[in-house]
This record gives sequence, C-alpha cells and structure tokens, in this order.
Amino acid sequence: MKSKLIVLGSAFFAIACLTATPSTATPLSFKIHWCDSLGSCPPELNGAGGYSMTGLFEYDDSNVDNITDITKADLTSFEMNVFRQGDPDPLGMWGCDTGRTKTSVKCVDLPDFNFNFDGVSEEFLVGGFLNSDHGQNWNLQTNGNCPTSGVGFASLNNGNATTEGVCVNAQFVGTITPSDLTAELVTPSVPEPTTLALLGIALAGLGFSRRYNLR
Repeated sequence: MKSKLIVLGSAFFAIACLTATPSTATPLSFKIHWCDSLGSCPPELNGAGGYSMTGLFEYDDSNVDNITDITKADLTSFEMNVFRQGDPDPLGMWGCDTGRTKTSVKCVDLPDFNFNFDGVSEEFLVGGFLNSDHGQNWNLQTNGNCPTSGVGFASLNNGNATTEGVCVNAQFVGTITPSDLTAELVTPSVPEPTTLALLGIALAGLGFSRRYNLR
C-alpha cells in the first residue's frame, strides 16, 4: 500500500509540473522554394529563364513580437542559393547569421535586406514595393539594382503585378509574374526533454496504479 501511494504521488506530482510548466518553443526552420521542382515554374519547364532559387531561414517564435510579420530582425539564420537549369552546383550563395555561408553578419544589420513572412499562414508577404512590409529584397541595392557581384532575389509590385527575379553578377537573369515564392516548414516545435521526462513518469505511475488495482 505504501509503495502504491509513493508511485501515485510521483505521478500526480509529474502531472502537476506538466500543467504548471510553460512550454518552451524551439527555433523553426523553413525551406525556401522559388521556381524549383515544387513551384509552378520549375527549371525543366524553362520557367524564369531556367533559373531557380532555394534557401533556408530560421527564427525562434518565442522571441517574435509580431508572428504575422516575421522580419529580418527576427531571423536567427538565412541563406539563399541560385541555380541554373541542369547544374547541380549553385551559381552563388548569400546569407546572414549562418555558418553555412561563412559569415557572422547579423541579418538585422544588413541595409540591402528586406524580409517579410507570415508565421501563421506560413506564407511570404508579397505584392508591395521592394522595401515595403509586403516586399522581399534579398541582397539587392536599396534602389532595386542588382548587387555588383554575387546573387540576389527580389519580389515587388512593378505597378501592375507582383514580379520576381534573381540576380547573378549585377544583372537580372530570370523574372516571372506572378509570385512563385513559397516556404516549407522542416523543423516544427518539439517538447522539451524535461517535459517528455515528466510525461513518462506520470504515465508510468498511472500504469502501475492500474496494474495494482487489477490484482
């Protein structure tokens, strides 16, 4: 009887801890797709002149002020790669706050970077001007020109419709209308190890109690 009370007490204590402990979010990771095999203009269909762009960005939703407008200030990592049809190696890579791009530059400190993403609908915010809250400027100059070297991407309203394109070595090499920019969640929030341990204790205790009562 005493051992049963001890086990039940441990189980109820674990349950109490589970209900009292706030959940801790983990960084979310999203793949970026533009005119690749998942888009409406894949390179094999010669969309965007045979060019495509993929990438990855991450943010911690527990540190975000406005989940419906994730900006460069919220990012913990960002990278993009531009490809040409038939070539498995990227023409160029650009990013910030990521070891993969060999840079420790903070995304928020880059003037030629405008990023807007809705963390609820998991969609990029497009349809506005290049540097507005519904535009995307990834390594273009603030006046809309391509970088003098390297790669870049832009999504903006040209006055008639949303136009998107990639830059390679100071010139636009592939443009499309309308938007084909999408995001794919690859790392959802997961329970903390402590939470899993407490849940295990609770289930074990309740299971022991059930077996004890069946004797």
